[in-house]
Amino acid sequence: MKRALPMLPPMRCDDGCGDCCGIVPVTNAEFDRVARYAEKHGIKPVEHADIAQCPMYQDGKCAVYPVRPLICQAFGHTPDLGCSRGYNTNVRQRDVDLALAGNGKPAKLLHELIPGFTERAATWNAAQLVLASK
Repeated sequence: MKRALPMLPPMRCDDGCGDCCGIVPVTNAEFDRVARYAEKHGIKPVEHADIAQCPMYQDGKCAVYPVRPLICQAFGHTPDLGCSRGYNTNVRQRDVDLALAGNGKPAKLLHELIPGFTERAATWNAAQLVLASK
């Protein structure tokens, strides 16, 4: 059963911050929704120099904000998903945890929207396994 987050209060964000726009684990449904929205609006994922930066963080903001995944909606609202600048609005952690658990298990990363990223990531993972076995 999918649980909705409680009404989230507005949160202070600095223009162009993006500190919370990192690697985004998403469910298959969220991934498909973001991909459809991006295609419909001509949004191309960006591979940033800092590979951990979300490919949908563009020009100082979220390019897919209206369909951003639940983890992104919750970010900054609880201590466990805290804003690096201390702007939390502090929704009950339990409410966020229950909503995320009810959303389903993450199966993809938004980085997989970058053409060729999945193949390169598989190579990196294989290289890490080889190094770890030595």
